[in-house]
Amino acid sequence: MLGTDWYKRWRHARGFGIHSPSAYRLVREVLRPGNAYAYYAYEDIGRARRALPNLLSQNELELIFRLLLHFRPASVCIPSGPSRATLEFVVKTALPGATLTTGPAEMAIVEGRESVPPSGATIVYFTDSSNPSLATLADAVTTGHILRNPTRALVITTPRLPKQTFQISF
Repeated sequence: MLGTDWYKRWRHARGFGIHSPSAYRLVREVLRPGNAYAYYAYEDIGRARRALPNLLSQNELELIFRLLLHFRPASVCIPSGPSRATLEFVVKTALPGATLTTGPAEMAIVEGRESVPPSGATIVYFTDSSNPSLATLADAVTTGHILRNPTRALVITTPRLPKQTFQISF
């Protein structure tokens, strides 16, 4: 790791150096919310995490919950993985009307080293930023934002956003 990488992640995690209004809002209100933000379902997610098969931390499940509420996708793809039942619970808690699928969807949640389904999703969340599918997707993206840190990544492919990559601690 370069000596400046930690500093870039620290700055971007607080919104400094992010000139895109949508990315700034995403960082400040979803990825790194302050104590002023409270969500009603954190306790339910914690109970589900303990009851269902799961490899994800409470913080990561809460982050996925906030991402779902922020983007409000009509359909969510969860390809597979040991935490699939827990992720389905989080999706249904955040968006009861959302369609869960293993095929084409607006948003995909890729756990671990699973491959990204050929869904054409505009939002892809990776629980593992060393997933080879992330590098392939990042190379293929021509518009949108890629927000990543050493452990997680979020790819938003929207035509109205220029292609930018942010190193963010979230």
